[in-house]
Amino acid sequence: MSHRESDRWKSKFARFVMAYGVVRMATELDIHPTAVYQWIRGSSRPKPEHAAIIKSFARKRRTRLTLDDIYGHSRDRRATDQAIAAAIERRKSRGVRRAELLEKRAAVELFVRVRKMTAAVGVEGS
Repeated sequence: MSHRESDRWKSKFARFVMAYGVVRMATELDIHPTAVYQWIRGSSRPKPEHAAIIKSFARKRRTRLTLDDIYGHSRDRRATDQAIAAAIERRKSRGVRRAELLEKRAAVELFVRVRKMTAAVGVEGS
């Protein structure tokens, strides 16, 4: 494991995940283990409902794990790893481009619908 990879496992949240077991946690959350690894890498973070369940896992093990511990991990990873920050920006820009494309398609569909309606009224009015 490289130094860069080992840094991923230093936060309280990451240490809890390691102790609990990635596969076990993923199975109990009904998600794929790659999702948990993405949380640890910092490229994504748990959904709120998963974070609440993770907190309950910690409580059962007599460990205090807060939402700040959980979400602070990905925030800190993103702040320190430029590759993650760049990947997130690319993902965001793809989302913006997709939204713009969908908006244009909707505008074209509306235009076509209005043209058809006006043509139908023009034909009926003759």
